[in-house]
Amino acid sequence: MKFAAVERWGCNAGETIAVIALGQRHKWLYRGQVVPANSRVTVHAWITAVDDEERKLTADGFLSVDGKTIYQMNDFTVKHG
Repeated sequence: MKFAAVERWGCNAGETIAVIALGQRHKWLYRGQVVPANSRVTVHAWITAVDDEERKLTADGFLSVDGKTIYQMNDFTVKHG
């Protein structure tokens, strides 16, 4: 999501992209964990909302480890600048 934010709005020296936009509700569903024996972590996310005025992106997605989905995220928001 940070890469999508930079691609959309650019990035100037001193700007930050918050990992989680403050004041935005989100949900995570955990079904497992990543352990040292795992070899591949994959993240699939799709942007569900864009706020160009506030420079925020919201997305849903999944995190998989070795082909097994273990995390689900909903309404995850990052803020640019």
